[in-house]
Amino acid sequence: MKIILIGNNNIHLLPENGIQEPFHYMKPDSALQKNNKPFFIPDFTQSISVSLHPVIRISKLGKNIAERFAYRYYDGITAGLEITASDLLQKCKENSLPWEVSCGFDGSAVIGDFLPSDKFQSLSTLHLQLNCDNSPIQQDILSYYQLNIDQIIAKVSRYYTMKTGDLIYMGAMGTTEVKIGQRLQGYLE
Repeated sequence: MKIILIGNNNIHLLPENGIQEPFHYMKPDSALQKNNKPFFIPDFTQSISVSLHPVIRISKLGKNIAERFAYRYYDGITAGLEITASDLLQKCKENSLPWEVSCGFDGSAVIGDFLPSDKFQSLSTLHLQLNCDNSPIQQDILSYYQLNIDQIIAKVSRYYTMKTGDLIYMGAMGTTEVKIGQRLQGYLE
């Protein structure tokens, strides 16, 4: 199973000139945390940030998938949380090092329960929200993304064979630093 994340996809998070192409990166499958298990801040970081993403689940084997057929290759959508060790990320960027260590550690990819994608009339108008201690801290609509689901599948399937169970985090809605003891809840619709 692959966990693929799309960066620079939300138009609200782009620089003022708006000239940044979406990119992708990966997390190992050991990063996956599910079933509402608690997250513990690792001892190698002093600063944790979270980003809420819509996450789609691949349901069919495919390579070089044409955008017009991409809808056939996913069957579920959920809200997912990307957890990053912000201090490590900053050090990696400053030293031009790969930054997987800051975002690919165990438990750094949280997902909720998947809902059938055909349950929704339009996925482009889905709302997502992240609450911290019952107060909203991130919210967005999928229509604010540069690449939609079909475009993302077409793009990443050029590089990787998509396999049943692969997950694609479609893009962050924002980044928020969190502290020990805070309770986070993500919502789709």
